[in-house]
Amino acid sequence: GLGDVYKRQQDDLAVSHKKLGKVLREHGDNVGALAEYQAARAIGRRLVAKDPRNSRWQRGLWMSHVRVGEVLSAQGDLEGGLGEYLAARAIATRLVELDPDNVGWQRDLSLSHVKVGGSLEAKGELAGALAELEAGNAIVDRLAASNPQNPVWQRRLANSNLLLGGLLQRMAEPGAAREHLARATAIYGRTAVTSTDLYNAACAHALSGDPDKAFEMLDNAVVKGFRVYGHAAKDSTLSSLRTDRRWKPLLERMKAKD
Repeated sequence: GLGDVYKRQQDDLAVSHKKLGKVLREHGDNVGALAEYQAARAIGRRLVAKDPRNSRWQRGLWMSHVRVGEVLSAQGDLEGGLGEYLAARAIATRLVELDPDNVGWQRDLSLSHVKVGGSLEAKGELAGALAELEAGNAIVDRLAASNPQNPVWQRRLANSNLLLGGLLQRMAEPGAAREHLARATAIYGRTAVTSTDLYNAACAHALSGDPDKAFEMLDNAVVKGFRVYGHAAKDSTLSSLRTDRRWKPLLERMKAKD
């Protein structure tokens, strides 16, 4: 009926807002991107209110919350970002409860935990951050174990262990940190293919106190096209490398590709 056509049109409009927001954010326009993501979120809320069991609309609203949260966090509004991530986590939790075997919903829930954990860590609430990262890691661990030949899940497991290792170092838990970082470097050693994978592997080696391997991975990342110079220059996980004579030449090579 006409109502169904209108709902589909609204769903398509929300998708368009998110796509435009992505483009604006890639061009550095966070203000414009936020407006687009908020417009998508408003549509998503209306659709979900009409049919709370529609998983497509729930998932669309989940994504809008995540994107609004990312922009708010980038703008320094940590509390606002955390609120969006908590809303996203609540949606992902409901979707998993409705369909526990859906791998996509499990993935979204694990990412929600990571986003909430990252916000809490940025706010200095380390114990809460650890609980969230451990919850996310447990989901990814199960999914990776259920399909050990899937390189995507293996890399996500490596990324999860990298985040946990970094946080545990910050919490002065060196033994637990080493365990997670060792797991991350082992997985990256088997699966790292893209420039981002190689960069993440370098972060894990840097946190593990292996600068030679870290620079090897960074060199490989640059060769593969890694070009996010601004992120690398500020990344605290690479702070142990900044006094090394190889650091500045590496950044210059990265900057030339940016």
